[in-house]
Amino acid sequence: MHRKTLFATLFLIVLLLTVSSCRKAEAQIIRAEGVLPDMVLEKATYVFGRPDNSPLIITADKITVYNSSSEVYFEGLSFTQEDGKISGTCDSGKSFDEQKIHLSGSVEILNSEKDVKISATEVIWNDSDKSITSDGLVSVVFEGKNTITAEGFSANINENIYEFERITEGRFDGE
Repeated sequence: MHRKTLFATLFLIVLLLTVSSCRKAEAQIIRAEGVLPDMVLEKATYVFGRPDNSPLIITADKITVYNSSSEVYFEGLSFTQEDGKISGTCDSGKSFDEQKIHLSGSVEILNSEKDVKISATEVIWNDSDKSITSDGLVSVVFEGKNTITAEGFSANINENIYEFERITEGRFDGE
C-alpha cells in the first residue's frame, strides 16, 4: 500500500512538472509571435513623438504596448499637443512606429488657436511633419460657422493648411 502511494505521488509530480514546462514553452511561443503584450496600462498617459517636436500627450482608458514590434494600441483616448494648441478625442488608436498614429472611431481634432475643428471616422497623424491625412469622409469647421465636407483630406494643422481631394459639401457664412 505504501508503495502505491509513493508511486502515485511520483507520477503526479512528474505530470505537474511536464504540464508546467509545456505551459512555459507555450507562453514563450505566444510571446515570440507578438500575441502577448509587454505592458497593459489603464487610465495612463503616453507621450507620442519626439520631445523636441511638441509631441502628443495621450491619455487613454487602456494602452497596450508590444515592445518587440514597436506597436502601441490605445482605447478611449484624448490627446493634446504639448504646446496646448491642438487637442482631440477618439475611440481608438494604434501606432507602429514613433512617427505615425492611426486614430479611428469618432475622431475630433480641435485647433483652438486657429478656431478649426476636424471630424472624421479615421485619420493618420504624422508627428514628424505635424500632418493629418484621411482617405475617408472628413468634416472641417472653420471659425465655428464655415464647413467643408470631403472625401480624402490632408492638413498641416500647425500651419493651418488644408487640402481636399473631393469636396462633397461646403457651407460658408458671407459675413
